[in-house]
Amino acid sequence: DNGQPIQNVGVSFMGVPMPEVQTDANGAFSLPNVSPGTYFVNFQKPWGSEGEGLISPDPVSVTITSSTLDMGTIYLQSANKTIKGYVKYPNGNAVIDASVGCNKPMGGDWNSTSVNSSGYFELMVGKGSYMCMAERDWSMPQGYEFDWVYFDMPEPVSFSEDNSVAESKTLNLTVTPVNSTITGKVLKPDGTVLTGEMINVDIYTQNGFGNWVQVDQSTGEFSAGVPAGTYQVMVNLWSQDWGGPSPQTVTVAANETENLGSLYLVPKSAVISGSVTDANGNGLNNQFVDCFVPGEWGKWSSGQTGADGTFSFAAFGGLTYMCSPMSDFGGWGGGSGETYIY
Repeated sequence: DNGQPIQNVGVSFMGVPMPEVQTDANGAFSLPNVSPGTYFVNFQKPWGSEGEGLISPDPVSVTITSSTLDMGTIYLQSANKTIKGYVKYPNGNAVIDASVGCNKPMGGDWNSTSVNSSGYFELMVGKGSYMCMAERDWSMPQGYEFDWVYFDMPEPVSFSEDNSVAESKTLNLTVTPVNSTITGKVLKPDGTVLTGEMINVDIYTQNGFGNWVQVDQSTGEFSAGVPAGTYQVMVNLWSQDWGGPSPQTVTVAANETENLGSLYLVPKSAVISGSVTDANGNGLNNQFVDCFVPGEWGKWSSGQTGADGTFSFAAFGGLTYMCSPMSDFGGWGGGSGETYIY
């Protein structure tokens, strides 16, 4: 709000599958090749220290009727509201490896900060309602082992006064200590380790609380700390050729280790093929096609069209998929510069 340009502000359309663009050193941005219509444009302040003390504005409604629409100057105001408090264990000890994130439920503003050595945090935000929760501080060194999870629903915090009015709210968050372990291996059907792919194991309760860990790429092993309880264990990887097995349920008691043994990946042995064309039947290059099986975890496949608009990619056999195309938008894949709204 001082008239100075802000670089690295994320600008995107809400609910439209187009990639985000960033403002340049002059604060300018351009969303190219947009079809006529009414959209909500979202502005996200820069991450980290660049955006500290700034407020992301609420999404702006625009109606595009011609080839170019100038939105004028969008102002990011200075934050004048404070959410402060502590992150602690149930026994009152400070959690020193946490961050606290607060976001508006309908988007438009995301804020996060790390706690200090006393578990204390202060987060500057603007007018409005936020949902806040403790998160693991992923700036910790690689291989760092957290001994807690956050198992509570996000906490609401609201400020009703104008952004020019200073306000402060206190929010204390309590984490759940980890006292049990779930271990196992993720392997290919022949018992070897899949290399060159990042594989995660997601371990969550029916309410969505839990933990996730990366699989060791040299041994296929994983080990995740959780509180005692019943969990769904799911292997998740972004691979064109392999997928995870069906989720399995496991119950682990306090201070015990549950070894799941070997979890075997499933090859994508079928093929989905077709074409993407415009209204005149012309093949479209560099268009992504995403397919998924409704209600089935991890059962997805995707590919990209070639110059003639055709595509072909591996998929799991014996399943019924829902498929939809997505434009390259000149930023994903081949950089075609062509944008289509489906």
